[in-house]
Amino acid sequence: MPLRLRALRTSASILTLLIAMSAAYAADIGLSPARLSLTAPPGGTVSGQTTVFSTSAHPVGLTVSMGDWTQAADGKLTFLPAGAADHSATPWATLSTTSLVVPPNGNSIVRVTFKVPNDPKLAGTYQTVVFFETQGKPSSAGSTQLLTKERLGLVVYLTIAGTGTSGSKLSDMYLQGRDLMVVLSNSGNTLMRATGNVEIRDKSGKTVAKMPVRDVPVMRGSERDLTLALPKDLGPGYYVALALIDDSRGGSLVGQLPFQLGN
Repeated sequence: MPLRLRALRTSASILTLLIAMSAAYAADIGLSPARLSLTAPPGGTVSGQTTVFSTSAHPVGLTVSMGDWTQAADGKLTFLPAGAADHSATPWATLSTTSLVVPPNGNSIVRVTFKVPNDPKLAGTYQTVVFFETQGKPSSAGSTQLLTKERLGLVVYLTIAGTGTSGSKLSDMYLQGRDLMVVLSNSGNTLMRATGNVEIRDKSGKTVAKMPVRDVPVMRGSERDLTLALPKDLGPGYYVALALIDDSRGGSLVGQLPFQLGN
């Protein structure tokens, strides 16, 4: 499912941004995949592609452009002009097209090619996003005329071959109301993806609940704060939260937090 990030309203348009990890959808169009992970050496060239598909009975016109983004510890994304982010791969990118028309109930392929500078100082994972924006549909809200547009993002991670370092830890666990907070730290220079579970055990050691951690990205040299809601049926008593998290680059992160719920 796509993640609806934010909606921007101007005097003449509404812009909805959606990004997903495996496929992205907006209105009658979608991307598959919606994420690319590429590798290239300094001075090397690498390409990736996505399929833009449409379920509309009419042709869908799109503009294609590059952009940048950052991610806060709470997972919130902020979009920036092309080339403005730290560790941006955008300046190295060339698109196969900057506009296209997807045929009715059809699809089109768009490629992005990266020419990595021959710079020995380059290391680790860099990122960018390819935006696909519809031409817009006119609509009205009372006396106001609006132009509604959708924008999908193809997230691209590019790792410089042979330069990656890894390092991760579960930095903290604490209770905030009925939310269990788990803080993951990535001290490496490559992207980390975290998967696993947090088990809740009662005072006898029996597992009474499991809260999944599903494919959470942790950017290079950053922290990620996970907010996991305790089950509503978890009643008063003494418990231990046991976190068992896998780092996609290898290794496991383990942490535990004893806590007590009152009446």
